[in-house]
Amino acid sequence: MSFDDIPGQSRIKAMLEGTARHGRIANGYLFSGPSGAGKKQTAMAFIRRVNCAEGIACGKCVSCQKIEKAMSPDVITVTPDGAKIKIEQIKELGRRTQYGPVESPRCFILIEQADAMTREAANAFLKLLEEPPLNTTFILLTFNESALLATIVSRCQRLVFDYVSTETAIPEQEWDALGLIERFQKVKALSKNKDEAKAFLEQLISYYASRHNLDAVNNALRGWRRLNYNVNTQLCMEDVSIHGLC
Repeated sequence: MSFDDIPGQSRIKAMLEGTARHGRIANGYLFSGPSGAGKKQTAMAFIRRVNCAEGIACGKCVSCQKIEKAMSPDVITVTPDGAKIKIEQIKELGRRTQYGPVESPRCFILIEQADAMTREAANAFLKLLEEPPLNTTFILLTFNESALLATIVSRCQRLVFDYVSTETAIPEQEWDALGLIERFQKVKALSKNKDEAKAFLEQLISYYASRHNLDAVNNALRGWRRLNYNVNTQLCMEDVSIHGLC
């Protein structure tokens, strides 16, 4: 996958392409934005671009092939262990990266749902970010940037991804004009697809956060977390509807 395969996000892709071309790779990046915006796909395209033997994410060289097959020792992905990213995971990450890349120009650490780090894990990661191993870059993915330590955010190059419209997305400028019946119908439709429901709830969180409605943000966030725990999608969306969020 290259940048050309990712819909939208032209500003971010152009910036990352320029960064890779000139070799000015930061030690930390924060990719913030809703689900479905292409954060992980963009991160992987960037990693391929930087470590490709041809310098173009050719898809044919040994590096590109290993990355495609998730076999590269220099691309490490961290995901929550259960509901949280735990301090043991961060300590193991430090051990695995202490000597820098094994066979590639650069080692990349992709941290999915970075906002799920426990307080202890976040503090341990901050130390790792402050003194990164040689030729190592951390890419944090999150939709809930406010849940991250401010000191972590400040040490990363922050890239905010736009929402990529889908059939169930509601553009923010149309939200206030959307009637109650239409909202209910959309919630009912979202109950059939967990990924679309999560993206919709993330949109709600962003919408109400911009209006400083903390109660609504917390209620929508509760629904999002319940979906992560594999609670029935329809029950989650009905709960969101009951609380008057949509």
